Amino acid sequence: MPADWFERVELAGLNLQAGRRALALVAFDNAYSLATGAIAILEDDPPGDAWRDASILMRDLHLTAAQAASRGGQFEQSERLLGAIAERS
Repeated sequence: MPADWFERVELAGLNLQAGRRALALVAFDNAYSLATGAIAILEDDPPGDAWRDASILMRDLHLTAAQAASRGGQFEQSERLLGAIAERS
C-alpha cells in the first residue's frame, strides 16, 4: 500500500474522533460532514478497497454518519449508510 494510504487512514481516524465529539455535542451537521468526509478520503483509492483495508474504521465512520443523519432528520441518508454496513457484514 502506498504511504499516503496510511496518512489517509490516520486523517480519517481523526475525523471519526471529531465526528463522535460533534455527535455528543448535538452538532449533527458537523458530525455528518466529518464522517462522510473521512469516508470520501478513504474511498479515493482506486487500486485498493477501503472496506477491505480498513473495515472497522469504515464501519465506524458509516455508523457515526448514519447516527448524525438520523438525529438531524436525514433519514434517507441514514438508511443508505446503514445499508452500506449491512452489505459488508
